[in-house]
Amino acid sequence: MFEGNFMEFAMFMLMSSLEYIAMITLMFSVFRFNFRGFIPHTIFICILQSYISYTIRDAGFPQFAPTVQMIVFIVCIVLLYRVHWYYSFIMGVVGYQGYLTVQAFLLFLAISFGMIGPDEAQYDNLRGILIVLLSAAIPIALAIFMRYRGWGYTFVPTSEHIRIELKGVNLMILCLLIVGVVVSGVSVVYFSEVVVYYGLSFLQLLVLLFLLRYAQKKEMQDV
Repeated sequence: MFEGNFMEFAMFMLMSSLEYIAMITLMFSVFRFNFRGFIPHTIFICILQSYISYTIRDAGFPQFAPTVQMIVFIVCIVLLYRVHWYYSFIMGVVGYQGYLTVQAFLLFLAISFGMIGPDEAQYDNLRGILIVLLSAAIPIALAIFMRYRGWGYTFVPTSEHIRIELKGVNLMILCLLIVGVVVSGVSVVYFSEVVVYYGLSFLQLLVLLFLLRYAQKKEMQDV
């Protein structure tokens, strides 16, 4: 019994940590942050987030896991990467939603072609693990490509002690961030209802695209 539970826990922690590595790698590339000096911090965040996710799901409240994880993720960016709360909010939501969008697209393809059922998208079976591996590989490959091409935003300051005026582009970005968090949380509640889930995932993609559009405006504004 103990061995079975431990193996389940170990597999969950491994797969979930891999997802967060992909998420943070993509986030760092989008905002042109350097991993150098942040590897221990990143490992800590991956383990912490995976443990929180496991604990919430084990307690029987999986619908709350993504929202709690996103909030904790943003707090970790503030405290460990020493980024201002506003920019941490931007980085966290873009990274989180970027990863979830890739995963939702892969799930859509896999379910549409009958390769996997909605209930099989878990860490305890081979098909679910393959989805996770692909979901992680694509953002990491995209992040490497962006690094190679020199793409990404540079408006995130290295200092956490700055003043933000919440008006214009800044206010619009903040509103989109809040909408993004809400949509991400609601989409998990309806995960078993495929049509509703993918409708919300599409809405999440639209929010992400608008976020990137306004991020580009901010990039040009701060030049």
